[in-house]
Amino acid sequence: MSIMIWHNGRYYKSASGKDLEKLQREFTNENKKAKWKKLSFDASSLFKAVRTSKDFIQQVKREDLIQKIFYNLSEKEEDEIFDCEMFDGNQAWIGNDGVENRYFTRKSSKNIAVGYTIVDIFRSLQTELDVYSDNCFWKARKELADLLNVTYEDSDWEIRELEKYETNMGILEKMINEQSAASTNKNINRQITEYFVDLEIMLQIGKKYINLKERDAFGNSRFFFYPSKYGIPRKDFDRRIGVLKKLDLIIVETVEDTYLDKNSHDYVTRDVTFLSFPQYTEELFYEIEKKLKNN
Repeated sequence: MSIMIWHNGRYYKSASGKDLEKLQREFTNENKKAKWKKLSFDASSLFKAVRTSKDFIQQVKREDLIQKIFYNLSEKEEDEIFDCEMFDGNQAWIGNDGVENRYFTRKSSKNIAVGYTIVDIFRSLQTELDVYSDNCFWKARKELADLLNVTYEDSDWEIRELEKYETNMGILEKMINEQSAASTNKNINRQITEYFVDLEIMLQIGKKYINLKERDAFGNSRFFFYPSKYGIPRKDFDRRIGVLKKLDLIIVETVEDTYLDKNSHDYVTRDVTFLSFPQYTEELFYEIEKKLKNN
């Protein structure tokens, strides 16, 4: 990233991926991370024109929100130099570089500062995730939208997907634990009793990886699932998925995907199997039960 001169003459560079990694390592110190308490702030009126996640990210970085969101920075004045809350011994200040609002930090006035946007900070605070991952970015964006009380078309889809997964898990739990539901769907239960745990795990994974970039042909969020990670032999998994697919309880989609192999550093093309879930409803289970009864 090229070096730029801020409007008041202080030198800085935009935070790179390595800078995010460095900050995330700082936040693995739970005492330091705890200082970055987040506050809700209704900024919905500022985001009325936002329609997409890209629009939201672009605008959220431009708005003057850092002091409003983080309790430990709420008393900081714009351009005021203070002891850095990120890196011990550093100087810091908060200000706008002419385009984006940033938290700037440097070792001393002789050093070039690093400017972190509010999105950079939220990503770095996701210490349990790879800071480069889509899931880390998604969680940071979703948390920001929730705190700012902002909704838009993309976020509405994500909310619907989240609600779908929660509903699906609720219906599945009801089938397992409630005698009346189990007796009503006894043929389904008989077919999938040994797969309940698998379904629960896959629903949890699907909920965790809701991603706008990964949608199946029906508009559902799709995801990868690695059975070996959960001690499920590949053959057993393929058999179980076949049964669940036949029952319309899961959607299986195989697509050709090209990716950069980390070991060979070459681009590799292969078939990739994605999983996604339909909306579970009592009507769906009624139709499945009826079909099983007639076969």
